[in-house]
Amino acid sequence: MEQFFSNILINTMKCRFFTTCYFIVFISFYSCTNENVGFSHTDNAQLEKVISYYKKSGDSLKLKAAEFLINNMEGHYSETGDDVVLRTKIFSCIDSIQLFKGELSNKEKIKIADSVFSTLKLQGKTVSNIPDEEIITSEFLISNIQLAFKAWQTTPWGEKIGFNDFCEYILPYRVRNERLEDFRGKFFNDYTFEGMRAYDPDSLNLVFDRLNSNLEIPTNFDTSLYPYFPYTQSLKDIIQGGVGGCETLSLLGVSALRSAGLPVALDFLPHWGSSAGQHYLTYIKRNKNNIKRITNANVPVNTWSIVDFSSEYRSNRHTFLENEMPRGQYVQYVKTIPKIFRLTYSSNKQLSEINKSFDKDHIDPIFRTTKIRDVTSEYIEGIDMQIQLDKKFDKRLIHLCVFDIDGWHAVDYAIASGNHANFKNIGKNIIYLPTVFEDGIHIPIESPFLLTNEGQQQKLKLNGTKWHELKMERKTALFSYTAYHTEGMLGARIEGANNQDFSDAELLYTIDFYPFYMNERTINNSKKFRYVRYVAPANNPLDNDNIAELSFFGGGAENKLSGQLIGTPGKQGNDISKAFDNNILTYYEPKSGKNSWIGLDLGSGKETTISKVAFCPRNDANCVLPGEKYELLYWDGKWISLGQRKAQTYSITFKDVPKGTIYWLRCITSGKEERIFLIENNIQKWY
Repeated sequence: MEQFFSNILINTMKCRFFTTCYFIVFISFYSCTNENVGFSHTDNAQLEKVISYYKKSGDSLKLKAAEFLINNMEGHYSETGDDVVLRTKIFSCIDSIQLFKGELSNKEKIKIADSVFSTLKLQGKTVSNIPDEEIITSEFLISNIQLAFKAWQTTPWGEKIGFNDFCEYILPYRVRNERLEDFRGKFFNDYTFEGMRAYDPDSLNLVFDRLNSNLEIPTNFDTSLYPYFPYTQSLKDIIQGGVGGCETLSLLGVSALRSAGLPVALDFLPHWGSSAGQHYLTYIKRNKNNIKRITNANVPVNTWSIVDFSSEYRSNRHTFLENEMPRGQYVQYVKTIPKIFRLTYSSNKQLSEINKSFDKDHIDPIFRTTKIRDVTSEYIEGIDMQIQLDKKFDKRLIHLCVFDIDGWHAVDYAIASGNHANFKNIGKNIIYLPTVFEDGIHIPIESPFLLTNEGQQQKLKLNGTKWHELKMERKTALFSYTAYHTEGMLGARIEGANNQDFSDAELLYTIDFYPFYMNERTINNSKKFRYVRYVAPANNPLDNDNIAELSFFGGGAENKLSGQLIGTPGKQGNDISKAFDNNILTYYEPKSGKNSWIGLDLGSGKETTISKVAFCPRNDANCVLPGEKYELLYWDGKWISLGQRKAQTYSITFKDVPKGTIYWLRCITSGKEERIFLIENNIQKWY
């Protein structure tokens, strides 16, 4: 393994990507105590050798470090077995092919994975979790301790780190459940050198900034590999394959930074409160008494420096006013956060008691570990709250759930006491559902409630009345990063001409509004044209003139015109044809970046009047789309369907919809990015 790492040149490291949620967190003001003893090291000859080695050496501090690792080793394991071993061939094949062909694209790597996977005989192959105490050797553990101390005691920034922080955030030999490997020597040499180049090597913050901003591990973000390898990648897997989600990139980053003597950890957000899935980011932990915290209020502010991707607000972009939005819609600037946890090496005393006191079938899988700690208060302005319950749930383990694409998911837990349960540091402006976990599912035990920004619990339940008609135009929130694409089309011109160079161009229409989604406008000009085009706003300082769809109609409102595509060349994969392919998820993006135009040459002798133009900016396709089938569900102790119907326009209407509860508009035929919503003043409010 040492030879493997000696042949890998890793110059730099950076992890700033999104999709499921772990964070690299810089630890500078955290106290870690060795409060749990998992098992007696005298029962394990390899571990006893480690203790004996440091007793003989007379180094009491290293002895304490060894005891910390051994006493907290219970609960740590590696994912292994025939299924895992066979699937790792995917990474070695990618590595071998790259030796001959050079760097591969993510798409090429996924094709290789698919090809290798199809040849693997996995039927009957198993995976198992092997506890560390059963496989770890004294040589491995001693080497890890020696190199960890070297990084701590020989770097300028190490002087800022206390022994407890060293034990929890530098000393551990693993990050998640990856297969064990000796990585510290190689990473120490690469990363301490780069850290010394920081403006002030004595500053933990500046060294972290240097490593995190100027370094790049040759691993590309892509979650498409998960179906082929649904386990934690080892360091060798990551470097050979060079592809993975952000939890994969973060594992590599944390391993590297710890090897350089920086105290780091992985934090994870189990589920967002207003967005699907999880998301990843790099986060530097400052003095927690001085940092700002996220309030979860939907206001145009930038919270990126607190939690990456929690906001896409940009001060140089337009802040949309109500009268600039499509009817009943608004822009979501901030993604709400219910809870954040930290992966730790030591055990959480409270979770240890939970896992001893309750059958695992009554504990959501996310909490069937003792190796996480609640750190929500370091990120958001949460609230302690009490929920009322039926007394029959006294002493039961209660879960607090939020909605995600496929249903309700736990983000917190508490033990009921009498007729209530107390939860701490809960994110506001989120809809929660109290449940108990049985037989692999969450069973609701109370009505869902909205925890308002004022800290009030607003119960959501049917009130006996109905809407005669409920009209809906979206199935999830309109986030600012999508809304911003409309700016690039404000001021664009639609022109017609009969000279190829448009020297005789006539203005047919000017886009004088923010054109969310597909828009159609009538053209009042009786002249016939051979050439028609869309001209992006001149010197647009914002987007690269992205446009998803463009259509011209002539000789009648429904007579869609065709012809030779003309205009400013587009980037590879985003050429002019993408604006004419009847797919609003693809889009044209010019190579030049600015001052582009695209259009049609209708052909000689095919000149015609232009009666209508249709245009759509780059977007998320989460509006209601004509031709797609939708289902509306409402909550009454479970999801109840109001039926399915096909959309005829860019909205859909359901009749006799019960009031007072939460709703879920599903697209049956395409796209799964969906959120629950309330109806407030005839507007869909997303949660």
